Amino acid sequence: MKQTFDGIDFPANPFVVLVDFLLLFVLVLLLSVLQQSVASSQWIERMAVSDLQKRLENEVKSHPNLSKLVLKTWTDGDLQRFWLDGKLLFATPHSIIVDSPEGMARLSEIGSIFKKYQGNPLDPGSGLYKRIIIEGHSSISEGSTEHTWALSLQRANSALNILQGHSGLAPQLLEASGRGCWLKPYIQSGWAVRIEIVVAYSGGRSMKFMQSLDSPSISK
Repeated sequence: MKQTFDGIDFPANPFVVLVDFLLLFVLVLLLSVLQQSVASSQWIERMAVSDLQKRLENEVKSHPNLSKLVLKTWTDGDLQRFWLDGKLLFATPHSIIVDSPEGMARLSEIGSIFKKYQGNPLDPGSGLYKRIIIEGHSSISEGSTEHTWALSLQRANSALNILQGHSGLAPQLLEASGRGCWLKPYIQSGWAVRIEIVVAYSGGRSMKFMQSLDSPSISK
């Protein structure tokens, strides 16, 4: 039964409107809390990745044998890049394989540092990385665009084989990428035949790892 006032229908029980309003309010409140929870979780994951990136960078920089190999390192969100000196890895500018004994040894050492956080080799998802991309680069002076693309990929594969075979990095994590001769001007001014290692982190696994370090049951 409805009551009519000046042509407007009102429900017989005014509490129906109140209940509907309260239900809508609770729904909006729950959605707001859920959104804040997701945003907070994403922020915590981002901070965990940032902490691990600093941890890995410090380990690499503090290693006595890697100061010459790693020319530069920087981060881009969940990605961390290590720019390696091509002069140390390749005996000549036109080499397509890592043929310097010192370069091979140093590349193996940096791979051993990465290995600490890869988790179970049979289960790549158990570690902190989504993947490790080995990027090869070439020089514009080495030939046509097609040729420089091929050279850069061969160099990436050569470095990848050392990281897998000598350092024990899980092959499921590794990916080779040829970047050709398309370098930024400030990089092109140096030895363009080089390798970059790009580490892609998992935010969720990084957060769990950092939480485990704060647990009293975990040995520091």
